Amino acid sequence: MRIDIKAVNKTPVGIIDSADKSNIYIKKLVICVENSLYQVGYLPANGVNGKLRRIMTEILLTKALAKGIKLTAADFSLMSNGGGVNQQKKNTVNTDNKQKDSDKDKKVKKEKSRNKKPKCIKDLVEIRKLNPIISLFGAGLSISGKIAINNFIPTTDIIKSQVSFVTKDYDIKKPSYIQSMNISHMDDLRNVSELATKVFTIDELQSYQEELAKNKKDNKTSVQMLIAKEYIVPGITMYSSIMQLPDRYQIEEYEYGLLLKSLEIFAKSRIGSTQKNWGVMNYDMFIDGDYDNPFLRSESDENYVFNITIKPSFKNEQQKAISEADKWLDAISPENINIEKYLKTSSDFSSDEEEDESES
Repeated sequence: MRIDIKAVNKTPVGIIDSADKSNIYIKKLVICVENSLYQVGYLPANGVNGKLRRIMTEILLTKALAKGIKLTAADFSLMSNGGGVNQQKKNTVNTDNKQKDSDKDKKVKKEKSRNKKPKCIKDLVEIRKLNPIISLFGAGLSISGKIAINNFIPTTDIIKSQVSFVTKDYDIKKPSYIQSMNISHMDDLRNVSELATKVFTIDELQSYQEELAKNKKDNKTSVQMLIAKEYIVPGITMYSSIMQLPDRYQIEEYEYGLLLKSLEIFAKSRIGSTQKNWGVMNYDMFIDGDYDNPFLRSESDENYVFNITIKPSFKNEQQKAISEADKWLDAISPENINIEKYLKTSSDFSSDEEEDESES
């Protein structure tokens, strides 16, 4: 199974790589095209992976909570981000009255610890059957995911044609589709003026910078600061793919169906998973190289780009997979949600360390 994704940004977009008080940078990587190095703005795979994972978690929990199924914070964390939650219990013993264990008590504790069965007693195949999110996306170092998602990277033609200049370092070509706007930001919201959201021309920017430099030299306090914000210009086409890893377990039909349901929600969402990311992209999604017939397409309104229409054209096998996913969701049980007990979390390691310290 391979799903290829074509994405075209309808607005300026950006995934923040780093930010300080005066600059915001989008994520970039360096790739080689025909023996030349190019700096490329891209959308990282881990952000897409995380967003799909959280969408699927919401789908499962909507059904589970409607049935009154309860879950712990660790269960939610394992599904939504693949990590455990430290649920270390608070020590309720009064330290003033607490006495050291006798050698006999220590021996009994040690014996109990040896006889205690490990939490990871469930076979990995069985855990995968219980929860499709853990199965598809994995859970930390314990369980590997069945799928891999690639970065969204512009096409080679765009990378080569959009070069605006050559940087000084290592002759890396920087693409012109990465632009930067300089704006004035008001620190004191009570003094909001036209400059608070003004986008500067080159002449205005130079004049403003000279004024800031003069104020700094004269020790004058200014409530404004200049921010440079990078973005990828609209109309840039990027490509990615979601693939089943060849050395992993086969994807179950209901798992595939849940992935398709998640992609339908993903295609209507803005990019990224936090407020630090911004922008709208439209997607065409293809199955196994059938590029003439997208099975899922999202389109923005001509005047209101945030109003997105989803146009699914699922094939028979995809419709069957979605049907199987719906059946699985209807039959969801606490066993599918309460999975933390099968996996060792950080709280277990903390407990082990405390026992070791008490014995020393």
